[in-house]
Amino acid sequence: MIFALVTSVGEGIMSTLFTPFVENVLHGTPQDLGFILAAQAVGGIAGGLAAAASGHRIRAARLLGLGAVLFGLVDLAIFLYPLGYVAVWPAIAGMIVVGLPGALTLAGLITLFQRSSEDSYRGRVFGALSALEGVSVLAGTLGAGYLSRVAGIVPVLAVQGAGYVVAGLVMLRSLRDCGESVSLAPGKPVAACPGTA
Repeated sequence: MIFALVTSVGEGIMSTLFTPFVENVLHGTPQDLGFILAAQAVGGIAGGLAAAASGHRIRAARLLGLGAVLFGLVDLAIFLYPLGYVAVWPAIAGMIVVGLPGALTLAGLITLFQRSSEDSYRGRVFGALSALEGVSVLAGTLGAGYLSRVAGIVPVLAVQGAGYVVAGLVMLRSLRDCGESVSLAPGKPVAACPGTA
C-alpha cells in the first residue's frame, strides 16, 4: 500500500506536468505530444506482452522491485536529458522503452496483492488499493501544480522518477525473502512472504 501511495503521487505529478514539459521544456508542438503519447502506448503494449511471457519465470516481488527501479531510472532520463540537449525524439524513444518496466511493475504489484489476500477479502483489498491510488493521484496533481511554480517543471517531474526508484529499492529489500513463486493449491491464499498470514 505504501508503494502504491508513493507511485500514485508520482502518477499525479506526471499527468499534470507532462504536457507543460513537452511544450515548455522540449519546445514541442501538439503533434510532438501526440507522438510521445503514442510511443507510450506502443511501449505499454510491448511491455505487457513481455510481462506475460516472463511473469511465470520471475518472482512477483522481483518483478515489482526491479520493474519500479528501471521505470524510475528511465523516467529520470526522460525528464533530465533536456538539461543538456533539447529535442523531442529522445522522449519518444524513452516512452517506448519505459513500457517494459512499467508493465513488469504492474504485473508484480497485482500478483502480490492477489496472492497475499484471502479470497473473501480480495475485493476489499483491491477496493482499498483503488481508493488509496485515487487520493494519492489527486494529491500529486494538486502538489505538482503548486510546486512547479516554485521549483520548476523538471525538478518536480524528477521527484516522480526518484519516487519509483526509491520505492522499488525498498520493495526489493523488504520482499527479498518472499517465496511467492511456489505452486499454490487451488483456493489456498499465499502470504506475500514466508511466515506471514
